[in-house]
Amino acid sequence: MERLPTEIILEIITRLPIRSFFRFRCVCKAWLTLAQDPYIDRSYQIRATQSNPYLILHSEHSLHDRLHIIDSDHDQAFPCKLGHPFNSAMPNFNITGSCHGFLCLTDTQVPDTSYIYNPFTHESIQLPPVMKHFSYQRVTLGLGFDHVTRTYKVIRTVYCIPDPNIGLPGPFGIISSDTSIHTLGSDSWRSLVQKPPYWLDWNLPTALVNGFLHWQTKAYKYKQYREIVAFDFSTEKFHEVPYPRCRSFRRNMYSLVELGGRLCAVVRVSYNGKVDVWVMKEYNVASSWSKDYTVGEHVPVGLNPDLSFSDRMREKRFSIRSAQVRCLIKTGEILIEYGRQAFACYDPEKAGFRDLNIHGLPNSFQSVVLRGNVLSLQDSIQIQS
Repeated sequence: MERLPTEIILEIITRLPIRSFFRFRCVCKAWLTLAQDPYIDRSYQIRATQSNPYLILHSEHSLHDRLHIIDSDHDQAFPCKLGHPFNSAMPNFNITGSCHGFLCLTDTQVPDTSYIYNPFTHESIQLPPVMKHFSYQRVTLGLGFDHVTRTYKVIRTVYCIPDPNIGLPGPFGIISSDTSIHTLGSDSWRSLVQKPPYWLDWNLPTALVNGFLHWQTKAYKYKQYREIVAFDFSTEKFHEVPYPRCRSFRRNMYSLVELGGRLCAVVRVSYNGKVDVWVMKEYNVASSWSKDYTVGEHVPVGLNPDLSFSDRMREKRFSIRSAQVRCLIKTGEILIEYGRQAFACYDPEKAGFRDLNIHGLPNSFQSVVLRGNVLSLQDSIQIQS
């Protein structure tokens, strides 16, 4: 290997799968030095946008929640169990954010306890404690990257609820809120003066697009429309984003997702079972929303195969409403999760489906799309410093 030019060696390294790359780093000091060349990080970032992402599966268990990772570049993929170092300290958790190969995980029982976790290196960093607490609270967290300062940040908004039995917020449901931000590598949170213009829905997934994190707002009796609110990690400001003006949005049946670097809204059409995918072609421009895809009914292999015929028909209707668009893959297909149990790819050109043959999936799971990152958590903090 020492006879090859350095440029050729680096090019070979950048073509390794990410999990193989981290094993390569551990062989010897000379290889570790090669792996730390800045060219490798830049090359992997470019290749990450051109290859299929990884899928992280979170399955809930009474004793310890579990994480699995799937390399979606392979048709015959299988989930690989991940071991995380905080298993005993935080046995049950939620995935509350993801960015550049890092996950933000929050304790289910103690929402003030959170970790940043790299599933490729198994590194984790516990976020500093939050000083402000409420007796009954709901918390929203988000992880993002500041492209100006090149730092990773966590945004946290906590809502104080006077009665824990109150489910939907209204003018009298939430009495106060507090928003703070943490820069990865620092030891504290900073309070932000600006608060979100609406109550953010802490139960729905967010969409991170070009440094902006997007939420849907809560719908309640006095406001039936769900707005889209974004947070800019560079300016540390909230702003509203216009949503498509179509009838389906009035029924509050849509979710946000990033597809091909653009903000998208997946609208569930309640009566005919179809899913419309709206794409914002020019960011923050209301007139640039375009309905680019319509995904019809489909029941993938692996979705409750033991159900009776009548139950399967009921499950078919249910699976339409629980279909979650996850990402675009390099074939041009749309990857969709069905009923927290199975995956399928939809080809917009052929208007057809292809079920993914993934053996060993958990019985029920939450999936998160993750792009690979060859920088360890410690390396990221050192670069920021």
